[in-house]
Amino acid sequence: MYIKYEQQLKLKHGIDFSLYIKTVRECGNESGIYQDVGLLLSSLVAADSTKFVLEFGSGVSTYVLAAACGKYNKNLLTIEHDSKWYDVTMNGLKKLGISDNLDFVCTESKPSNFPLIDTPVSFAWVDGVLSKDIGPLHGRLVACEYYWDYLKDAVLLFDDAQWHLDPWYEWLRGVGRSEDTRFIFNPTGRGDRHVLVSLPYKYHPHREVISSCCL
Repeated sequence: MYIKYEQQLKLKHGIDFSLYIKTVRECGNESGIYQDVGLLLSSLVAADSTKFVLEFGSGVSTYVLAAACGKYNKNLLTIEHDSKWYDVTMNGLKKLGISDNLDFVCTESKPSNFPLIDTPVSFAWVDGVLSKDIGPLHGRLVACEYYWDYLKDAVLLFDDAQWHLDPWYEWLRGVGRSEDTRFIFNPTGRGDRHVLVSLPYKYHPHREVISSCCL
């Protein structure tokens, strides 16, 4: 089921997904995104309208985003609150040699460490929190709210959304995003690791990019 996504990742974006999975596991992380999500992230990076990408949480997604940003000359800021996962991901990035276009920050839950942003975000991958003192859902909410001035016009992608759909829907309504601007990305029909997509407006150009990743 996933082999065609892995093939497209290699063919279109030069990304060796199997190597990334092998590397992250060697560095101590047994989890990671699936191939269809890897194709989604790399395709969004490749889009002409993408300039700057923001990621909350790190792992295989960081490898994919960093490699794609390097290939297409885009910029990526990844924020990780846990020093352990920061070290795991950084070790993998060094092994793979794909950190040139990446600014990778470990906040360690300290507000003084939260990096400043001075440019609008094109899209954000939300799979982590700013502070380990708050649960996964509220931590993600806080992360988005903290940077909302730069996320207003961004495409938002929430990983593992199936566990928190109603609260996310409520939050998105609260920031003015209507029902017709959101949908679930799960082209393989798996039972977990769904991605909730939120567009700033219904016919955003990234909608077509996302549709092209449903093989």
